[in-house]
Amino acid sequence: MKRIQSLPAIALALSGAGAFAQTANMAVSATIAGSCSVVANPLAFSVYDPLSATALTVQTTAVITCTTGAGASLAMGIGANSTGTGATAQRRMRVGATANYVSYNIYQPSGTAEGAACAYTTPWGNGTTGGNTLAIGVAPTPTSRTYNVCGEIPALQAAAVGSYVDTVVVTANL
Repeated sequence: MKRIQSLPAIALALSGAGAFAQTANMAVSATIAGSCSVVANPLAFSVYDPLSATALTVQTTAVITCTTGAGASLAMGIGANSTGTGATAQRRMRVGATANYVSYNIYQPSGTAEGAACAYTTPWGNGTTGGNTLAIGVAPTPTSRTYNVCGEIPALQAAAVGSYVDTVVVTANL
């Protein structure tokens, strides 16, 4: 005679006295690395008059976003057309491939608080071969923070007519 057992009966038989369960704990971990991103807006001087006895000043902004708890400093490179090295490097804009240059300076804002005004007193450097960096406090949240970048073309530079350009690398160092 054939015997048919139901599924509940089979399950009950399998979970009987001979079944053995064992448990273990699995460690789970992650490391959050500090990181920052930076966006540098153009520093556009517009029209410079080399005959004016007044320096041409403008400002723009750099926007930095860091992971929560990461502190950073903002550094400005010396540009592609600079002359000199280290702390004595002079940033310059150039007309195409000519030998025509106009010197300019980049200054830090008056303080390290977000949105601090331009004072045109502390040169902004690259932090490695010369000049000051702007110390950014620890990020309370990963939101963007905006800092003023202050540019100046000194007065009375002998300069030929043309469109002068340069490229400065802006770096957020952790």
